[in-house]
Amino acid sequence: MDLTLIPDVFTMLLSLAKTLGLEDHAVVAEARSALPRIPRPTPGQNGRLREWLAGDAELSPELEAAVSASLDSRGDESTGWSLAWKILLRARLRQPASVSALFRLYFRDMTTDRGGLSGGLYTNLFGAHPPFQIDGNFGFVAGLAECLVQSHRVHGGRHAIELLPALPAELPDGVATGLRARPGVVVSMNWNNGRLTGAKQVCPPQLARNRCRFEPPKRHLMPVSLGQRT
Repeated sequence: MDLTLIPDVFTMLLSLAKTLGLEDHAVVAEARSALPRIPRPTPGQNGRLREWLAGDAELSPELEAAVSASLDSRGDESTGWSLAWKILLRARLRQPASVSALFRLYFRDMTTDRGGLSGGLYTNLFGAHPPFQIDGNFGFVAGLAECLVQSHRVHGGRHAIELLPALPAELPDGVATGLRARPGVVVSMNWNNGRLTGAKQVCPPQLARNRCRFEPPKRHLMPVSLGQRT
């Protein structure tokens, strides 16, 4: 949206400057110079409109370490939506202990006033900014899903479905159904004492003949065979 609106503004600015005889103005010159450098909307690898200039690239170990160090320097204390973001990031980095520390902050009782920069839960389970902020609730659900299933890493040229990549100690046993992984595979699983005890996947029919196949696991990765249904 930004990459569409900004060129529109610059184009209108150039038109107005021409009408007013201000084409040599410094601001107008900057807009004229910047306009051709702004990327235009283009289709991505999946055929849909790209939302980001870069694709979903894997983080190198060096970048993962840098991300982790940045999170460390920022600290854990945050409002509700920011706690959810940090849970997602720590889960993506496969850091279950850090996820647990953020869980403890997220589930604080907000009937105790902690000021305007700390998150937690009200008695009705609404996430606190404070005040109420639904981003915290939605983000926590997404963060929990990220702890259970990830499918962004590539192994052997294909995305792999990784199960329990960042399971926090607070959830030693559990069952999850209907989680969605790339490229549309539906995953269900159960675990006990922090270890995977069973899993199944359903591969959509439209993907069964082309992309519904993954490399064998290195960790809790689920291999998906071509045309396999469950």
